[in-house]
Amino acid sequence: MNRLSFQHRAQVFDLLRMDAPTNIYLLALLEQAQRSNPSALVTDGEIFGGPSPRHMDRIVYVSRHGLMVPFSLDSEHAFGMGDFFRDRVTPRMVVGPREICDAFWRGLKLRQDARISRDHQLYTLHSKQLTPSEDAPVQRATRSDLERCCVAAAEMQLEELGVNPMTVDPERFRKRVATLIEHEAIYFLEHGMQIGFQASADSRCVEGVQVQGVITPKELRGRGLASRGLAGMCRLLFEDYPLVTLHVNEENTGAIRLYERLGFVPYTAFRLYSF
Repeated sequence: MNRLSFQHRAQVFDLLRMDAPTNIYLLALLEQAQRSNPSALVTDGEIFGGPSPRHMDRIVYVSRHGLMVPFSLDSEHAFGMGDFFRDRVTPRMVVGPREICDAFWRGLKLRQDARISRDHQLYTLHSKQLTPSEDAPVQRATRSDLERCCVAAAEMQLEELGVNPMTVDPERFRKRVATLIEHEAIYFLEHGMQIGFQASADSRCVEGVQVQGVITPKELRGRGLASRGLAGMCRLLFEDYPLVTLHVNEENTGAIRLYERLGFVPYTAFRLYSF
């Protein structure tokens, strides 16, 4: 594996676009760096590739905060990719296509087990697949919405990862949510004075957009808010992007039923390991 630079941007784009739905997150990182800092391949962390910078069929993104995202055209390469990073990186989270992620994880040979191991499905949606529904007044969050957006986003992370970011590092978490608002990436649907549905879409590239952080407060579930909110959000996203993707925990059967009713279809299996 070789540490890559902005000079290898074209080769990395070409590799990731061979499976664009799987790689919306990484493609968005590349596009963001290309716009904001053309002399950097990504603005947060590094990308490693192989077997050589000129002939690439595998990459690993490593963020400064310990997120690792491997991708390869052949899962047989993944164990060696993980072995390359053994004793070099202590990951906080590893996410990727399931076969690749599992082999990569074995190659890391970590001395401690993951706190969380989750089976996810990546779902995709094109505009013609979206089930017709009534219009919902979905809004993009503004600065005045910061505190209540933080509450909803923290509830989602607590349910999904078992950690409340508002107790671990509230200042950093608020900055993250504020950045999403600044990027016009948080969408919500009000229910009275409450947020009845919230999600974000900050991973955006030419090929599509990835929805994350979908949440409806527990006390408001079963009222159709998530269905109307996500449908309205997708309609807004389709004004600018040809494809919407999202990940769902395979144990979350309620969310799966919701997404499939809206027209989302399963695309590929993912794995998430987290400490």
